[in-house]
Amino acid sequence: MPGLTESQGKIVRSIVQTVPDAGLGQLTAVLSAQMGEHTMADVRDIVMMEMRDRKVRSIVFSPIVSLCEKNQPGKTRSRFPFELPTLLWNALVDTAPKLMTQAREMAVRSESEEVLPYIFNQACDAALAGLQNNDPNFQPVVACLAKSSPDAVRDLMSFLKMSAVMRDALIEIPLWVGRMNSDDELSVRLAYRDATKLTANGPARLFEFIYINLEAPQTILRIISAALDRPSDLSIEGTDLIAFGDLLLDQSEALLVSINSFELGEGASAGIALASAAKSIIGTVTEFEESIALSKNGPWGRRVARIKRDVSAVFEKLIFQVEMLIPKALPVTAAGQNAKNLNRGPNMFLAPDPSVSARLEAILTFIAQIRPIASASGVGVLRSRVIAETQEFLEFYSNGVLALINDFSQDPEAVQARINEIAKFVALVHDEEAAERLRRRVITLLRR
Repeated sequence: MPGLTESQGKIVRSIVQTVPDAGLGQLTAVLSAQMGEHTMADVRDIVMMEMRDRKVRSIVFSPIVSLCEKNQPGKTRSRFPFELPTLLWNALVDTAPKLMTQAREMAVRSESEEVLPYIFNQACDAALAGLQNNDPNFQPVVACLAKSSPDAVRDLMSFLKMSAVMRDALIEIPLWVGRMNSDDELSVRLAYRDATKLTANGPARLFEFIYINLEAPQTILRIISAALDRPSDLSIEGTDLIAFGDLLLDQSEALLVSINSFELGEGASAGIALASAAKSIIGTVTEFEESIALSKNGPWGRRVARIKRDVSAVFEKLIFQVEMLIPKALPVTAAGQNAKNLNRGPNMFLAPDPSVSARLEAILTFIAQIRPIASASGVGVLRSRVIAETQEFLEFYSNGVLALINDFSQDPEAVQARINEIAKFVALVHDEEAAERLRRRVITLLRR
């Protein structure tokens, strides 16, 4: 049977161009199933061609492509529609076919050799000229942008004016967020200067572009710091740059609130998620303190101080739960009213409470994982004390359980199960090697 007709191929290509990268593989299967087995090769060829074209477009329009894929400060969707690079490419193929042929060849070569991006910058300049001159070939671009925002065309032209600066910045970003040296600081300042000259809102556009291409969003602060020579938050207040810090602080405050809603009954996974949130908050706070001259009454200084205070209180509340949870997760014998858990032996007649055990595992996992940020969180001393006390209790408790092995009234399986429960916590306050030694120790004693 024949494959796709010309009209069917045109329809499939138009559909494929609107599908995000992650969905192209699924689209192949869906379209092939709908059209019949004999069209499989045609559909696959169209998809493969689109994937190759996207690679080329992503190189030629690298400053624009990233604006169509990722979220922006204070926004819940991309700056520009996903289809924009395709529409720009199609318009330029009609208006500057020779240039786009050269751009394609250069983009293909760039995968195997280093090439100069001047052709790509010329393509962006040609797109800017087409929009400025109301070229009819760019009407699909204008119509698409109009659906996105009434200011989208104007915004796109601003970014196109800065495409060369942004393309260079894309190469420099890994150096700017690493251990920045004097040369890196100079390149940041030069990019900032060039952005300022190109358009009135150039710096904000440049930092927005950088922001969406960062793996760790808070590192935008060290780039702003290098560009403006460690500015104060008071000097940034009232400028477009205030949005970046505000967004980061909004995210940290939201994370801090969410910590109270974590389901500790999920055990270790909850503890890992808690620690991840904690590291994100402290990482952002630390970035502010190192990159910006925070004022006590400044817009960021006030919020950072409040977050640090609240973080310490929330973390302390979590850590203080350990002493209360231990005797329920690992039941102990009755004792006097003033007796501490450390002085109480194991109660083998009472089974551990699984829900309490999970909560304790979550908190101990959290405590173990926040070691690098404990001091910055204000709980360094408390964390060390609780870990030491827990280690002491687990050693005392495990010795008590092991001593029961020769007691013929005790079920050996129950003893081993209790040791395994203890070992789970030992791994968190010591390490997995110490936990494994405890597990091997009970096996050796039970074999005698």
